[in-house]
Amino acid sequence: MKPFYIVLCLIWSGMVAGHAADLSTNDAIAYAIDWPKNTPAITIPLEFRGGIPFVTCQLNGKTARLMVDTGVSTIFLYESRLNDLGLQVTGKHHREIRSVTDSIPDINYSSKFTLEFAGGLRVKVSAALCLPESSQQFASDVDGFLDLLLLQFLNATIDYGRETITFTIKKPSRQLGGLPTSSAAAQSLPDDLSTKDGFVVSVADWPLAAPSITIPLHFRDKLLPFVTGKINGRTVRLMVDTGQSLVALYENRLNDLGLKVIGKLHGNGRSATGAIPEPNCSSKFTLKFEDSLQIQMPTAECLPESFMLLGSDVDGYLGGELLRILNGVIDLGSGTITFPRPKRVDKGDPTAASH
Repeated sequence: MKPFYIVLCLIWSGMVAGHAADLSTNDAIAYAIDWPKNTPAITIPLEFRGGIPFVTCQLNGKTARLMVDTGVSTIFLYESRLNDLGLQVTGKHHREIRSVTDSIPDINYSSKFTLEFAGGLRVKVSAALCLPESSQQFASDVDGFLDLLLLQFLNATIDYGRETITFTIKKPSRQLGGLPTSSAAAQSLPDDLSTKDGFVVSVADWPLAAPSITIPLHFRDKLLPFVTGKINGRTVRLMVDTGQSLVALYENRLNDLGLKVIGKLHGNGRSATGAIPEPNCSSKFTLKFEDSLQIQMPTAECLPESFMLLGSDVDGYLGGELLRILNGVIDLGSGTITFPRPKRVDKGDPTAASH
């Protein structure tokens, strides 16, 4: 039996079918996926740094570490890493690249390469967009970003509890989920959940008979994932961004949400292409999903209005740190996030995180 091949051609205005080939314009990146035969799913371990997931793979036979980022729509590599990876700049993308915090005009393209993951999954990439060294906000051993479109095409499931990412060969169903039913006996509510760096959230009003809660994702332009919830009783739309470590809210939305600036975060807010030095932080609030899951948040990172790139109906970002605390499972194939019932954590031990 021949290996199973899938070809994906990414155009900046959307997605079309095509054959993997060298770029003929500066506006297209093509993926060709070589799926190992008789393998319906491949699970790969993730490494977490401050709630942000990373995957290790081979790039043209050289080890590469890529951030798994649902906030970027095409694959990125740091230009300073190209030589070590056996790549070179081959052209220029004549459009501005934007992120939460920055914009880069006239970004370069790399030469083509092949990604190989554990389990034998290979992805041939006709080019990557190259981020300048000034945008390298992570450690020098990080080579770039694995993008949302490729993750969706591979029906990726990001499991923060198991610290894995699973790729499945199937047609995405995008069926919206709901609260599952269960005959389990009522259980006591979980205590506060803590991370090892002291960031604390509290989960209240968990449906006593529910082993998990599933929340539908909504996709803008069939690509960017969002969730709808409530902050202090007011409806909010948050982009699910695995590349954002904290929950972030646009500062100009705080007043409408009954919040205010109470101080500064001592450190940089980070994104794929830039940093915010010591961003403001908000007052505490309650984040509620599906009228069932309530999360008491001590603060949120505040983004200035100049970084509001997703539209006036977007209030902020749901970051990876909270998803990891709650052992969230992002299923891009079915279009859902599932939170399993948290394990009880003793309040007296702030380092006993449920990871």
